Amino acid sequence: MNQVYYNVIFDEQNFKKNIVEKSEFEASSFNNLLFEEAPINLSKFIDCQFVECDLSNCKMNMASFRDVEFQNCKMLGVRWDTVNPLLFKTTFKSCILSHSSFLGMDLTKCSFDKCIFENVELGEANLSGLVFDDCDFRQSNFESTDLRKADFRLAKNFEINLNENYVKGAKFSRHNIEGILSHYQLLIE
Repeated sequence: MNQVYYNVIFDEQNFKKNIVEKSEFEASSFNNLLFEEAPINLSKFIDCQFVECDLSNCKMNMASFRDVEFQNCKMLGVRWDTVNPLLFKTTFKSCILSHSSFLGMDLTKCSFDKCIFENVELGEANLSGLVFDDCDFRQSNFESTDLRKADFRLAKNFEINLNENYVKGAKFSRHNIEGILSHYQLLIE
């Protein structure tokens, strides 16, 4: 590890992208920062908060995220499937996660609220028991995904093939039922 930061508030005045890689951050906040394409490889974030940050295309190989909250963040093209899966626990509120990958990840300790998942890879991921309130899944891929007991009642624009995913106990609403029936080419009026 390069450096350890505890209880630090990072903002435009005191933040430099080059401090992040291989560093450890605990109980720290990152506010309105541009991380775009920054290497975050091998970094550790514990009890941290990111507010209105842009982490698009960041390289996160084996980075650790434990009890981390992202609020109103833009994270386009992030390969979440390359982070350290051990103790991965994050909260995403009003975030843009488009063109990212969660391939094969266990996300059961995460939460997603009002997030945009446009063209996101969710194949083989474990999303069981998660609630997706006001989340948009336009053109996202669900394939061999564990969706058991997941709650999609307030989600929209998803297409989930019931034959290719684990869906026992998953919740859907009458308003978004076409998202699970579209593969059957039915006419619903």
